[in-house]
Amino acid sequence: MERLLVSLSGDAHGAAHSVVLLAACAAVVAVAGAIRGFTGYGFGIAAVPLLGLILPPDRVVPLVLVLQAVVGLQGVRDCLADGERALVVPIAVGAALATPAGLVLGVWLEPCWLRAGIAACTIGSVLMLLRPPASGCRAMRPPSVLGAGLVAGMANGLAAMPGPPIVGCCLRAGLSDTALRASLVLCFALISAASLACLPWCSLHGRTALCPAVLLSPCVLAGSWAGARLFASRCGRHYRGVSTALLVMMAATALFRSVADWI
Repeated sequence: MERLLVSLSGDAHGAAHSVVLLAACAAVVAVAGAIRGFTGYGFGIAAVPLLGLILPPDRVVPLVLVLQAVVGLQGVRDCLADGERALVVPIAVGAALATPAGLVLGVWLEPCWLRAGIAACTIGSVLMLLRPPASGCRAMRPPSVLGAGLVAGMANGLAAMPGPPIVGCCLRAGLSDTALRASLVLCFALISAASLACLPWCSLHGRTALCPAVLLSPCVLAGSWAGARLFASRCGRHYRGVSTALLVMMAATALFRSVADWI
């Protein structure tokens, strides 16, 4: 157990202190899991900034990628029938191709440049939502959807935050709330599987993230289950508004963090 806690904090002399860190991480990932369960996305967007206040930055991204793979399996079977394949397949292919490159770049780039890229990606997704909704066939042209997947894959590898370009693309596709959430769940399940496959080879801390993820997985799954139950209740009628508000909050948070690096 001591070795597991040390691998979480990266501090070889602070295993006792890591117990407190573990409790804080458990609370963060449970809340992030609830957001993912309700919206079908948002786990990394919520978890990465908060875990970055607790853990060393170079350990946050591998840990979140592993936990996203765990939570990504939840609810997939229920979403297979409702997901829009014209969105899911190109996005997943693009993200799978770009994620390894993002992981490798994340090892070499300075954190300030990473956060600036994330902010630009998120703000761009919000600007997409301000445009008039496109028709379904126009919004789901394979080149544009594949491009969203490539950008999402880079953001996934760099900061475990593939959500903004995917959500921006899917929200403009003219889908029903059920089909939209199902498509997002399937996209992130496939992207998480691809991330998990290449993580040990493309990240310095990919292997060490597996042990803490084992400890935190029950918290993530419990939060995701609670969020899914909330979506199935009457609160689900507010799905689109919550999704848009969450994306705007991501943009504001990412912009603030990026600007703070340069002040």
